[in-house]
Amino acid sequence: MKFVISLSLIPTLSINLVFSQCGSVLPNLGNDTLICQGQSITLNPGTFNSYLWDNNTTSATRNVTQTGEYWVRVGTLDLTDNLIVNGDFELGNTGFSTGYTYSNTSTGSYGVLSQEGYYTITSSPSLAHTNFISCTDHTPPSGTQMMVVNGANNPTNLWCQTVNVTPNTDYYFGTWVSNALNDANVAQLQFSINNSTI
Repeated sequence: MKFVISLSLIPTLSINLVFSQCGSVLPNLGNDTLICQGQSITLNPGTFNSYLWDNNTTSATRNVTQTGEYWVRVGTLDLTDNLIVNGDFELGNTGFSTGYTYSNTSTGSYGVLSQEGYYTITSSPSLAHTNFISCTDHTPPSGTQMMVVNGANNPTNLWCQTVNVTPNTDYYFGTWVSNALNDANVAQLQFSINNSTI
């Protein structure tokens, strides 16, 4: 079975994170506890790969200072087998398809990404466009490369890849994205699998 994962870029930014829970190990926040004024207690559900608390925080523990109802959703994901080919872009412009135009030479006075609808693979957004921020890749050493995009005006597939999957198996899909401009009017990312928006 194959799934086609697509990332489309359309005007305005909105990112939704999806958390899943599975496995036989359950979180344990301990017995009900009464907290006296001025006291606090640290809630520790155990060791998991991801956490989502009722207040939308994602740390492994939570310090509370008043009596109340608290819950946490945990995930025990095995992230050792990455099915995405060249997801960190260390192999350059390969392993994915896109509706954007690749550029590694200047397209105008701002640099490689002077024109909208173009992308490149580089070690910092500022190397692709003079108005973009300077930052480094987030992946573990020795990761240095990233995909940098000057968004198109119309919805366009930005990154697509076909992935072989096993039926009735849970998969975790995640991505790192960042705004390369200090501007509130940025692009909206829309994720889809087999043309169904997720």
